[in-house]
Amino acid sequence: MTPSFASPTRRAFLTQSSLAMAGLLWARPSTARGAVIAVPMRANVPVSTFAPPVLDPEVMRHLARTAMDAAMSAGARAADIRIGDQRIFYADGGLHGRLEYHCGYGVRAEVDGMMAFVGGADPTPEAVVRAARSAVATARGLAKIVGAQPPLPAVPVVTGEWKATLEIDPFSVAPEDHAFVLTGLTKINTISGPTGLAGAAAWWQNETRVFASSEGSLITQTLADARPFLSMSSFSPDPRQPRLGQPVSFVSPGTVGFEILLGTELQARIDAAIRDFDTWRSYPVGDPEIGRKEVVLDGWTTGMTLGNTLLPALSLARVLGDEQDINGTSFLTPPEQVLGQTLFAPTLNVNVVTGPKQYGARQWDDDGVTQRSVSLIHEGRVANYLTARANVAMLPQAELTGTERAEQPTSVPMTCAGAVAMDAAANGPTLAEMVKSVKDGVLVRAGWADANQQNSGGVIAPTTLFKIRNGVITHRVVDATVEFSARKLWKELVAIGHPSTTETILYGQYGGVPIASTHQSITAPALHLNKTNVFSLL
Repeated sequence: MTPSFASPTRRAFLTQSSLAMAGLLWARPSTARGAVIAVPMRANVPVSTFAPPVLDPEVMRHLARTAMDAAMSAGARAADIRIGDQRIFYADGGLHGRLEYHCGYGVRAEVDGMMAFVGGADPTPEAVVRAARSAVATARGLAKIVGAQPPLPAVPVVTGEWKATLEIDPFSVAPEDHAFVLTGLTKINTISGPTGLAGAAAWWQNETRVFASSEGSLITQTLADARPFLSMSSFSPDPRQPRLGQPVSFVSPGTVGFEILLGTELQARIDAAIRDFDTWRSYPVGDPEIGRKEVVLDGWTTGMTLGNTLLPALSLARVLGDEQDINGTSFLTPPEQVLGQTLFAPTLNVNVVTGPKQYGARQWDDDGVTQRSVSLIHEGRVANYLTARANVAMLPQAELTGTERAEQPTSVPMTCAGAVAMDAAANGPTLAEMVKSVKDGVLVRAGWADANQQNSGGVIAPTTLFKIRNGVITHRVVDATVEFSARKLWKELVAIGHPSTTETILYGQYGGVPIASTHQSITAPALHLNKTNVFSLL
């Protein structure tokens, strides 16, 4: 049965007739500024019913101004604050969903070039004043130990509001409809055996976030991100035939609403993916062949490899050694000699992309800098590093990229673009054409990459690995690993795939002091890697 979304008429009826019952059966949480709530998936009132009211943005702006006044009165040379009211809903078709509610703030203060960060979850004037004064005192203490540093560079003062636009706000949808759609997507192909969508889940986030700085910036943004997840899996009663899994990447993370999980087009694509998956799982299992081979990466694996190599290596914080004791350094050093140099294949282009539907969409980043599209690698040349206000002055050729993001307002901002894309080749080969061109090699499907602390090399652990001989896939390989050198991988590309080979993944980045995490989407095509750059299969 094709899942369908309740019509507005039915929605209005269910909402109006059930609110009173909802108040009796599922008590609203208190207005405490943080909670994790189990949401019954049979409920037929909007998900938002289960969370406290959103903190008034005007109250948030007043708190932000109060914190900035306190920081400057305490002796800060510069300061900023992020205040956010955030709710996250996770559902997977089970009996209960999970609703997380967070409201908090993070204050940064700079004294003599040293910065300190203090976060909190009590959005009151007294609390933000204490946090601001504490940040100033900590920064002053650091400056006495390290010595005075150059001040932060000035940035344009920005004011205004921005709001994400969704077709269907997932928090306006009833849990029962979330469950109905996700259960419908978790379908079993009874014709071809135990193959189907073994997992269907969705993670939704809405947030009102206010940023203010001591220079006079004051902005309010309503943010919305979606992380849908679909995966296929097959099992065999034969113990010699291992489980085969494959994530589905055409339902992409982004600033999108519940509409992304609806429609007959999605169902048709799922059916086609299942048929394709049946073909992949039909290959017999054989032994790995150790040695240097040509390698074809699907788009998913290319994105994972990009997220573990070039993207963190292009973070100026890592390049300058600011995170060497926390998260690692970079092989793209020294920056004054690397920036502008052609180090990779001339067909390689990697960009920060922005747009109203991209993951992490917003008008300003968490430094108060306007977001924009940025070329990172242009025709193999290192065009830009990912920078922040705290470090951009350390490299005269660098410019602010608007890529500072805090996953939660209580987290320290870190350098991470919301959405990154590697250009496909307009006339490039399809995945099947890449396979046909390989004499002796392997195809990696849904690989997970891991790199060393400099992001200069690492391994790819394929979800599924296929042996290719004379342009034909002969068998599946299990328990094999692909090793790589990042510089050689991105320099010695045989071919970049056609746009039809592109896939979009959600990738988690870690960084900042103290360390924090945030997520980004990475879109990338398939790759054919040169034999001289192909990795040992272990």
